[in-house]
Amino acid sequence: MLPGSLVSPSAMAYIMTQKYVESMPLYRQEQHFARLGVELSRQTLANWMVQGADRWLSLLYARMHKHLWAQDILHADETTLQVLREPGRSAKNTSYLWLYRTGRAGPSIILYDYRITRASEHPRRYLSGFKGYLHVDGYAGYNELPDVTLVGCWAHARRKFDEALKALPAAQRNAAVAAKEGLEFCNRLFAIERDLREATPGGALCPSPRIQSPGGGGVFGVAEISEPPRSAEKRLRPSYQILPQSVGQTHGLSTRGTVGPGQQPE
Repeated sequence: MLPGSLVSPSAMAYIMTQKYVESMPLYRQEQHFARLGVELSRQTLANWMVQGADRWLSLLYARMHKHLWAQDILHADETTLQVLREPGRSAKNTSYLWLYRTGRAGPSIILYDYRITRASEHPRRYLSGFKGYLHVDGYAGYNELPDVTLVGCWAHARRKFDEALKALPAAQRNAAVAAKEGLEFCNRLFAIERDLREATPGGALCPSPRIQSPGGGGVFGVAEISEPPRSAEKRLRPSYQILPQSVGQTHGLSTRGTVGPGQQPE
Protein backbone atom coordinates (compact mmCIF):
# COMPACT_ATOMS: atom_id res chain seq x y z
CA MET A 1 0.00 0.00 0.00
CA LEU A 2 2.62 2.55 1.14
CA PRO A 3 6.40 2.17 0.78
CA GLY A 4 8.03 1.49 4.14
CA SER A 5 4.69 1.15 5.92
CA LEU A 6 3.09 -1.85 7.61
CA VAL A 7 -0.46 -0.78 6.73
CA SER A 8 -2.44 -3.30 4.69
CA PRO A 9 -5.31 -2.53 2.30
CA SER A 10 -7.84 -3.95 4.77
CA ALA A 11 -6.39 -1.97 7.70
CA MET A 12 -6.47 1.29 5.77
CA ALA A 13 -10.00 0.62 4.55
CA TYR A 14 -11.12 -0.17 8.10
CA ILE A 15 -9.64 3.02 9.57
CA MET A 16 -11.09 5.17 6.79
CA THR A 17 -14.50 3.58 7.23
CA GLN A 18 -14.42 4.11 10.98
CA LYS A 19 -13.52 7.77 10.56
CA TYR A 20 -15.67 8.84 7.60
CA VAL A 21 -18.62 6.44 7.80
CA GLU A 22 -18.88 5.67 11.51
CA SER A 23 -17.70 9.19 12.57
CA MET A 24 -15.00 7.85 14.88
CA PRO A 25 -12.15 10.39 15.19
CA LEU A 26 -8.59 9.17 14.90
CA TYR A 27 -7.82 9.86 18.56
CA ARG A 28 -10.60 7.45 19.57
CA GLN A 29 -9.32 4.86 17.12
CA GLU A 30 -5.86 5.31 18.65
CA GLN A 31 -7.35 4.52 22.05
CA HIS A 32 -9.28 1.57 20.63
CA PHE A 33 -6.16 0.01 19.11
CA ALA A 34 -4.26 0.61 22.39
CA ARG A 35 -6.85 -1.42 24.30
CA LEU A 36 -6.21 -4.23 21.84
CA GLY A 37 -2.49 -4.01 22.49
CA VAL A 38 -1.64 -2.27 19.20
CA GLU A 39 0.30 0.98 19.49
CA LEU A 40 -0.67 3.30 16.62
CA SER A 41 -0.35 7.04 17.08
CA ARG A 42 -2.80 9.55 15.67
CA GLN A 43 0.00 10.97 13.54
CA THR A 44 0.52 7.58 11.92
CA LEU A 45 -3.20 7.09 11.31
CA ALA A 46 -3.50 10.60 9.86
CA ASN A 47 -0.57 9.99 7.51
CA TRP A 48 -2.23 6.79 6.32
CA MET A 49 -5.42 8.71 5.56
CA VAL A 50 -3.60 11.39 3.57
CA GLN A 51 -1.31 9.01 1.70
CA GLY A 52 -4.09 6.54 1.01
CA ALA A 53 -6.32 9.26 -0.42
CA ASP A 54 -3.55 10.74 -2.57
CA ARG A 55 -2.16 7.45 -3.87
CA TRP A 56 -5.30 5.34 -4.28
CA LEU A 57 -8.63 7.10 -3.74
CA SER A 58 -7.67 9.94 -6.09
CA LEU A 59 -7.55 7.39 -8.93
CA LEU A 60 -11.06 6.16 -8.11
CA TYR A 61 -12.27 9.75 -7.78
CA ALA A 62 -10.94 10.66 -11.23
CA ARG A 63 -12.57 7.57 -12.75
CA MET A 64 -15.92 8.35 -11.11
CA HIS A 65 -15.61 11.95 -12.32
CA LYS A 66 -15.37 10.70 -15.92
CA HIS A 67 -18.45 8.52 -15.42
CA LEU A 68 -20.24 11.56 -14.00
CA TRP A 69 -19.68 13.54 -17.20
CA ALA A 70 -21.20 10.70 -19.26
CA GLN A 71 -24.61 10.90 -17.54
CA ASP A 72 -27.66 12.68 -18.96
CA ILE A 73 -28.88 13.98 -15.59
CA LEU A 74 -26.92 15.34 -12.65
CA HIS A 75 -27.64 17.14 -9.39
CA ALA A 76 -25.46 19.89 -7.92
CA ASP A 77 -25.45 21.93 -4.72
CA GLU A 78 -23.01 23.78 -2.49
CA THR A 79 -22.79 24.49 1.22
CA THR A 80 -20.58 26.52 3.51
CA LEU A 81 -17.68 24.95 5.34
CA GLN A 82 -15.30 26.23 7.99
CA VAL A 83 -11.76 24.85 7.88
CA LEU A 84 -9.43 25.15 10.87
CA ARG A 85 -5.71 25.83 10.45
CA GLU A 86 -5.85 26.12 6.67
CA PRO A 87 -2.58 27.61 5.37
CA GLY A 88 -2.91 31.27 4.49
CA ARG A 89 -6.51 31.60 5.71
CA SER A 90 -8.17 32.51 8.97
CA ALA A 91 -10.39 29.97 10.72
CA LYS A 92 -13.18 32.55 10.39
CA ASN A 93 -13.06 32.46 6.59
CA THR A 94 -15.96 30.72 4.87
CA SER A 95 -15.20 27.99 2.35
CA TYR A 96 -17.55 25.94 0.19
CA LEU A 97 -18.07 22.25 -0.39
CA TRP A 98 -19.66 21.58 -3.78
CA LEU A 99 -21.56 18.34 -4.31
CA TYR A 100 -22.22 16.66 -7.65
CA ARG A 101 -24.21 13.46 -7.97
CA THR A 102 -26.08 11.26 -10.42
CA GLY A 103 -29.85 10.75 -10.38
CA ARG A 104 -31.73 7.51 -9.88
CA ALA A 105 -30.86 6.19 -13.34
CA GLY A 106 -27.36 4.89 -13.98
CA PRO A 107 -24.50 4.35 -11.52
CA SER A 108 -24.75 5.92 -8.07
CA ILE A 109 -21.99 8.54 -7.90
CA ILE A 110 -21.60 11.28 -5.28
CA LEU A 111 -18.51 13.51 -5.50
CA TYR A 112 -17.41 16.48 -3.39
CA ASP A 113 -15.24 19.38 -4.54
CA TYR A 114 -13.72 21.73 -1.94
CA ARG A 115 -13.29 25.38 -2.95
CA ILE A 116 -12.63 28.57 -1.00
CA THR A 117 -15.28 30.60 -2.87
CA ARG A 118 -18.76 30.22 -4.33
CA ALA A 119 -17.71 31.54 -7.73
CA SER A 120 -19.46 30.24 -10.85
CA GLU A 121 -16.09 29.22 -12.31
CA HIS A 122 -16.05 26.17 -10.03
CA PRO A 123 -19.09 24.29 -11.44
CA ARG A 124 -18.11 25.49 -14.92
CA ARG A 125 -14.69 23.88 -14.52
CA TYR A 126 -15.91 20.75 -12.72
CA LEU A 127 -18.69 20.03 -15.22
CA SER A 128 -16.62 20.86 -18.30
CA GLY A 129 -17.64 18.31 -20.92
CA PHE A 130 -21.01 17.49 -19.34
CA LYS A 131 -24.03 17.90 -21.61
CA GLY A 132 -27.46 17.27 -20.18
CA TYR A 133 -29.89 18.25 -17.44
CA LEU A 134 -28.58 19.71 -14.20
CA HIS A 135 -30.94 19.77 -11.19
CA VAL A 136 -30.06 22.75 -8.97
CA ASP A 137 -31.55 25.43 -6.75
CA GLY A 138 -31.92 29.04 -7.89
CA TYR A 139 -28.28 30.06 -7.36
CA ALA A 140 -27.20 32.20 -10.32
CA GLY A 141 -23.73 30.65 -10.36
CA TYR A 142 -25.09 27.76 -12.44
CA ASN A 143 -26.76 29.94 -15.06
CA GLU A 144 -23.85 30.29 -17.48
CA LEU A 145 -22.92 26.62 -17.81
CA PRO A 146 -22.53 25.75 -21.52
CA ASP A 147 -24.48 22.86 -23.08
CA VAL A 148 -26.47 22.40 -19.87
CA THR A 149 -30.24 22.61 -19.31
CA LEU A 150 -31.01 23.70 -15.77
CA VAL A 151 -33.81 21.89 -13.95
CA GLY A 152 -35.21 23.82 -10.98
CA CYS A 153 -35.94 22.55 -7.49
CA TRP A 154 -39.59 22.55 -6.43
CA ALA A 155 -38.59 21.92 -2.80
CA HIS A 156 -36.90 25.34 -2.73
CA ALA A 157 -39.91 26.97 -4.36
CA ARG A 158 -42.28 25.33 -1.85
CA ARG A 159 -40.15 26.57 1.06
CA LYS A 160 -40.75 30.20 0.08
CA PHE A 161 -44.53 29.75 -0.06
CA ASP A 162 -44.42 27.98 3.32
CA GLU A 163 -42.34 30.78 4.89
CA ALA A 164 -44.70 33.42 3.53
CA LEU A 165 -47.74 31.61 4.92
CA LYS A 166 -46.17 31.15 8.36
CA ALA A 167 -45.35 34.87 8.51
CA LEU A 168 -49.06 35.71 8.46
CA PRO A 169 -51.15 35.90 11.64
CA ALA A 170 -52.64 32.52 12.52
CA ALA A 171 -56.16 33.76 11.76
CA GLN A 172 -55.20 34.56 8.15
CA ARG A 173 -53.37 31.36 7.25
CA ASN A 174 -56.51 29.54 6.12
CA ALA A 175 -57.63 32.41 3.90
CA ALA A 176 -57.35 32.20 0.12
CA VAL A 177 -54.00 33.99 -0.05
CA ALA A 178 -51.43 33.52 -2.82
CA ALA A 179 -48.94 31.77 -0.53
CA LYS A 180 -51.53 29.13 0.39
CA GLU A 181 -52.43 28.54 -3.25
CA GLY A 182 -48.78 28.09 -4.24
CA LEU A 183 -48.13 25.77 -1.29
CA GLU A 184 -51.12 23.58 -2.12
CA PHE A 185 -49.94 23.29 -5.73
CA CYS A 186 -46.51 22.11 -4.58
CA ASN A 187 -48.11 19.61 -2.19
CA ARG A 188 -50.20 18.13 -5.01
CA LEU A 189 -47.11 17.86 -7.18
CA PHE A 190 -45.13 16.10 -4.45
CA ALA A 191 -47.99 13.66 -3.82
CA ILE A 192 -47.84 12.62 -7.47
CA GLU A 193 -44.09 12.22 -7.28
CA ARG A 194 -44.43 9.93 -4.27
CA ASP A 195 -46.80 7.74 -6.25
CA LEU A 196 -44.31 7.61 -9.13
CA ARG A 197 -41.21 6.98 -7.03
CA GLU A 198 -40.92 3.36 -8.16
CA ALA A 199 -42.03 4.03 -11.73
CA THR A 200 -39.70 3.68 -14.71
CA PRO A 201 -38.58 6.93 -16.39
CA GLY A 202 -40.96 6.26 -19.28
CA GLY A 203 -43.84 5.50 -16.93
CA ALA A 204 -43.21 8.66 -14.91
CA LEU A 205 -43.65 10.75 -18.06
CA CYS A 206 -47.26 9.68 -18.55
CA PRO A 207 -49.44 12.81 -18.37
CA SER A 208 -51.57 13.08 -15.25
CA PRO A 209 -54.80 15.10 -15.01
CA ARG A 210 -53.95 15.62 -11.33
CA ILE A 211 -51.25 18.17 -12.26
CA GLN A 212 -53.06 21.45 -12.63
CA SER A 213 -51.51 24.84 -11.97
CA PRO A 214 -53.47 27.57 -10.22
CA GLY A 215 -55.53 29.76 -12.50
CA GLY A 216 -54.33 32.87 -14.31
CA GLY A 217 -50.56 32.86 -14.77
CA GLY A 218 -50.06 29.52 -13.08
CA VAL A 219 -48.05 28.98 -9.94
CA PHE A 220 -45.45 31.49 -11.18
CA GLY A 221 -48.14 34.10 -11.74
CA VAL A 222 -49.38 33.56 -8.19
CA ALA A 223 -45.96 34.45 -6.82
CA GLU A 224 -45.28 37.31 -9.19
CA ILE A 225 -48.49 39.19 -8.45
CA SER A 226 -48.23 38.75 -4.70
CA GLU A 227 -47.33 42.33 -3.79
CA PRO A 228 -48.14 43.45 -0.25
CA PRO A 229 -51.15 45.75 0.01
CA ARG A 230 -50.36 49.24 1.25
CA SER A 231 -52.45 48.58 4.31
CA ALA A 232 -50.38 45.51 5.29
CA GLU A 233 -48.62 45.73 8.60
CA LYS A 234 -44.93 46.45 8.31
CA ARG A 235 -43.96 43.18 9.96
CA LEU A 236 -45.90 41.19 7.34
CA ARG A 237 -44.29 42.77 4.28
CA PRO A 238 -41.30 40.36 4.23
CA SER A 239 -43.74 37.46 3.80
CA TYR A 240 -44.80 38.97 0.50
CA GLN A 241 -41.31 39.96 -0.57
CA ILE A 242 -39.97 36.39 -0.45
CA LEU A 243 -42.67 35.08 -2.80
CA PRO A 244 -41.02 36.38 -5.99
CA GLN A 245 -37.83 34.57 -4.94
CA SER A 246 -39.63 31.27 -5.40
CA VAL A 247 -39.91 32.04 -9.11
CA GLY A 248 -36.30 33.11 -9.48
CA GLN A 249 -35.87 29.77 -11.24
CA THR A 250 -39.10 29.90 -13.26
CA HIS A 251 -37.46 28.58 -16.40
CA GLY A 252 -35.75 25.74 -14.56
CA LEU A 253 -38.94 24.68 -12.80
CA SER A 254 -40.97 24.69 -16.00
CA THR A 255 -38.19 22.75 -17.78
CA ARG A 256 -39.04 19.81 -15.55
CA GLY A 257 -41.99 18.97 -17.76
CA THR A 258 -39.93 18.97 -20.99
CA VAL A 259 -37.41 16.27 -20.16
CA GLY A 260 -37.36 13.61 -22.86
CA PRO A 261 -38.13 9.87 -22.56
CA GLY A 262 -35.82 8.04 -20.22
CA GLN A 263 -34.43 11.33 -18.84
CA GLN A 264 -36.84 12.22 -16.06
CA PRO A 265 -34.98 13.94 -13.19
CA GLU A 266 -35.84 12.58 -9.78
